Amino acid sequence: MREECLTVRPILAGVPQGSIIGPFLFNIFTNDIPKELKKTDLAFDADDVAVVSQSFSDKEAAKSLEASLSKISGWYSDWQMSLNISKTTTTLFTRKQMKMQPQICLNGEKIKWESSSSYLGVTLDSIISWRNNIEKTCQKATTKLAALYPLLRTKSMPMRSKVRTITAIIRPTVTYASPVWSGCKQEYRKPLQKLQNKALWIATGAPCFARTADIRRDLGVEMLDDHLRKLNMKFYKGLDQKENPLIKKHADISLNPFDRYPQPITALTM
Repeated sequence: MREECLTVRPILAGVPQGSIIGPFLFNIFTNDIPKELKKTDLAFDADDVAVVSQSFSDKEAAKSLEASLSKISGWYSDWQMSLNISKTTTTLFTRKQMKMQPQICLNGEKIKWESSSSYLGVTLDSIISWRNNIEKTCQKATTKLAALYPLLRTKSMPMRSKVRTITAIIRPTVTYASPVWSGCKQEYRKPLQKLQNKALWIATGAPCFARTADIRRDLGVEMLDDHLRKLNMKFYKGLDQKENPLIKKHADISLNPFDRYPQPITALTM
């Protein structure tokens, strides 16, 4: 049957998908992508590429970005890969009031400007407030909590199993990439704590007069900020051991509680 359905054909471009060594082959295939780009940094994860340019002038940043995109586009063409320009966006991260953004083109097509961009499941808004990212995180966690509602409300399920379900499914969704965004305003993090509290209330079926602090204490579930603090310390302490140059670049972080815009490790550990 297999001999009739399958035929052997040469692969002239790309990497076969679905194989065990597929990810390894893809890393080899993309190893020679241009990385030495002038005044720009390249973040590459599977088929998601982010190019970052920094400058005091938005025009200079756009010029460097366009030059780097041209080199990357040439590499894609050489290896018969196509760039999806319709999914390519540009976001200007600044606290200045900009009347007009400089135009950036790729292969003769204009790249659209967006007030926020999403990369690896994290939403980055133009002023890095993380408000949009947390709102989307709440939506994802709420959807999962609704799916788990019948399971958490059943009386036949042991309470220990309910708590493990919450800490294994709901909390990882809430804390995804938290070392990056957890330095945001506390008022932005409050909906995440309320969501965790709601999950505990559903699991326990506690009466309306019960205190949330007592429920957390009885179940042995810590406050979300306390959990974020542990995640941050574990993440930042291991930064200097990473091989990725972009990560090592940000490994030297000082704990300064008087920073105007504190790093997440500062905001939640002091």
